[in-house]
Amino acid sequence: MFIFKYKTIIDALEKYANNHYKIISVINEIVKENNGVDTAELVKKYFEKFEKISIDFAVMEKANNIVVIPSSFGWNDVGSYSAFEELFSKDENDNIIRNTSCILVDSNNNIIISDGNYQKLSLLGICDKIIVITKDNILICEKHKQQEIKKLLK
Repeated sequence: MFIFKYKTIIDALEKYANNHYKIISVINEIVKENNGVDTAELVKKYFEKFEKISIDFAVMEKANNIVVIPSSFGWNDVGSYSAFEELFSKDENDNIIRNTSCILVDSNNNIIISDGNYQKLSLLGICDKIIVITKDNILICEKHKQQEIKKLLK
C-alpha cells in the first residue's frame, strides 16, 4: 500500500512518468469544470491513454523520497466482485443483494448488484453467479469466472 500527499505523487509522475502526469492534468481540468456522473463519462476516454505499467515500476523504483514501514493490517481487493462477500451481509441463502428487489427461489450464493431499482429481479434455481444490472447493461457470470470479465470489454 502506498500513502503519499497528492502533490508528492504528482511531482513524481511529472518527473518519472510524464505521460501519466499530462493525462492526469487534463483529467483534473475536466473534473474542476464538471461534477457528478457526467464527469465519469467525460474522463473515461483518457484512461485508455495511460501506459499499462504499475506505479511500482513507473515511479516507486525511481523515486528517492520513499520510506518503507512494516505493518500488518487486513486487506480486501475492493476492485473485485468477490469483495462484496466480505463487505456486505448475506441473506439466509448466502445471496448478497444491493440496490434492487428480488424474488429468489432455490437460488443461493449469488452477488446481485444494481445501480437502481429498474424492475424486480426473479431468480429460480440460480447459484454461484454475479449479476450486475445497470441502465445500459446486464452482466451475468459464474463467480469463478469474474477475473475474465475484461474479455467482454474487447
